[in-house]
Amino acid sequence: MESANDTVNRLVLVNNEGQLETVAPDGADRQLLTQASDGTFFQFPAWSPDGNAIAAIGNRRTGSGIFVFSDTETPVELDDAQRYFSQSQEPIYLYWSPDSENVSFLASHSRDMYGLSVIPGSGETDSHVVAVGSPLYWNWAEDGEILLLHAGETGNEARLIALDADGNEQSPNLAQPGEFQAPGISPGGRFWSYAEEEGRGVSTLVVANTATGERRLVEQTGSVAMSWSPTTEQLAYTSSGVTAHPFWGPLRVVDAESGDTRLLTSETVLAFFWSPDGRQIAYLTLNGSQRDDYYAVEPKADHISRVAYQPVQQSNSEFLSLSVMDVATGQGCG
Repeated sequence: MESANDTVNRLVLVNNEGQLETVAPDGADRQLLTQASDGTFFQFPAWSPDGNAIAAIGNRRTGSGIFVFSDTETPVELDDAQRYFSQSQEPIYLYWSPDSENVSFLASHSRDMYGLSVIPGSGETDSHVVAVGSPLYWNWAEDGEILLLHAGETGNEARLIALDADGNEQSPNLAQPGEFQAPGISPGGRFWSYAEEEGRGVSTLVVANTATGERRLVEQTGSVAMSWSPTTEQLAYTSSGVTAHPFWGPLRVVDAESGDTRLLTSETVLAFFWSPDGRQIAYLTLNGSQRDDYYAVEPKADHISRVAYQPVQQSNSEFLSLSVMDVATGQGCG
């Protein structure tokens, strides 16, 4: 991973011994951050948005925890870096708040449930659980004050709520969640996006204006994956039919202000990523194919949105293709 801070041009990695290192993009100035003698190995390192700290999950035989390091020339003592540790409620994923103040993380909580916790990166206070559910997806507002939380999948047990960093509900019961994972928050926090259940496996992509309360219904779909531009109020998304692969489909972008929607590519897009300046989108497709039939779909009788997939034999050995597109022109970037 590379720091988001323009003045910190370094990568953080996990080496073959399970220890953390940082390095310049050209491979120079390699620096060992950890040298654990107790068998601790690390996973999923993440720079804070300001580039001043690195959070990672540390695992050992007795449990797992959250550790926060600075990019120093001398390996840090683990006791000084440890922010959370548990033998039974072990973390599996972490995500910094945009203001670089807090680390949010998922940990096992109880039978078949996860807990979402928040802890200051400085370690000044202990972690606290702000939500419980399975699965759990969330997104921070730009100021680090609000989390938009999607708990559960669909149905009566699912929730879509807004919380503050202490776990207090700010906007409960925003909608009955449809087929999507993480909700979206536009730069500046004016617009929120999510999918709302319509019944029989159909979801509607919603873009809500938090300033006016207006809700724009963008598209009916089987499932949807979404991501806001980091610089503008444009939402990119892929959508599928109710009998298609969840979240895979053509890539579109909608302008939150006007509601105008444009098709960027009709290819079956597996994943996509905005460039930091919001001018381009990189996306992955299967084998560079224009087809939507890579997976044969067989709806089950119990629910129209539950599908089984059987791989279709490919004609050559290439598997994934990466493309980059200029969002304004819709032209590929070579």
